[in-house]
Amino acid sequence: MTPVSGEETPALAGPNYLLWGGIALILLILIGAALLLVISFFVRRRKAKRRDASAVFAKFSGYALVAQTGPGAGARYPLAQEDVLLGRSPDCQVVINFPNISGHHAQITWDGQQFVVQDLNSTNGTFVNGCQLTEPIQLQPGDVLSLGGSVELALQGGKG
Repeated sequence: MTPVSGEETPALAGPNYLLWGGIALILLILIGAALLLVISFFVRRRKAKRRDASAVFAKFSGYALVAQTGPGAGARYPLAQEDVLLGRSPDCQVVINFPNISGHHAQITWDGQQFVVQDLNSTNGTFVNGCQLTEPIQLQPGDVLSLGGSVELALQGGKG
């Protein structure tokens, strides 16, 4: 059809950039909100783990082993983690350099409610209040832990 003078040619419908721009903006906002939710979830989860770990530590902070006899008598070893390895080896948390002490002699573990001590197949044995350990037992404040029959450590406890 040929336009008559003064008439305009019908326009072809082109893309509506304003509509597409609005849709793109809404999608970007939704994606951003989803990312913020995911990030906040992981941040809260990490904070909760730290809070749980500090709550466990708070339960046994203030507890320490105090050397009563043997090398380092009077030394205080705070129980600052859930597993404490005692022995002559440098990788132990409580290092006692004495011939009767095995490299990895004994281990004290916080089981969530109490301390438990166990002998780690040491050569000269581990004793609590004079009784030789044959299995893990509960360790109470005031108990005396003897390693190799020559080094005594007392568990002192409580908030201090």
